[in-house]
Amino acid sequence: MTKPTGRGRRAGDTVETPGAFRGRVRAWLDANAPRKGEPGDFSAAHLVSAGTPGGYRLREREALGVTMAWQGRLFDAGFAGRSWPREYGGAGAPAWQVRGMATRGDLVRRGIGRALLAYTVAALDVEDGPRLLWCTARVEALGFWQREGWTVASDVFDIPDVGPHRVMRRVL
Repeated sequence: MTKPTGRGRRAGDTVETPGAFRGRVRAWLDANAPRKGEPGDFSAAHLVSAGTPGGYRLREREALGVTMAWQGRLFDAGFAGRSWPREYGGAGAPAWQVRGMATRGDLVRRGIGRALLAYTVAALDVEDGPRLLWCTARVEALGFWQREGWTVASDVFDIPDVGPHRVMRRVL
């Protein structure tokens, strides 16, 4: 079910194989996911069927409550925040950080960054490897990362002497 972990992990750590993890998630969902029409069923929110703005706001609050409760259950079961460090309540699952990604100013918009990133992602997309990639990206480069399939995962923060950044993530 488990095997020793690879480079960058602590000695003694083990990681669940993808097949074992999928089986555990399926079993948990079979036992815990709300069935259609039951309390907690996401499809029961029907926000668009509200007849008035007040009705919409009421249904929106109800839907938010259902969603937050479900996210809490997923988190408590260890299926949310998987790559967060254990000390912050996550599962401590591995993730790759892409670092030092930049193209010299006179060479931008020639496909060099795209080619380097594509090569990097392909090299990291290995069986039983981490499924989460992340990086800190300059705000001015967010469009590049988003075009390459990455999503914004943080508010803007400043790196002194470098400028505003956001955390970006991509799941393989």
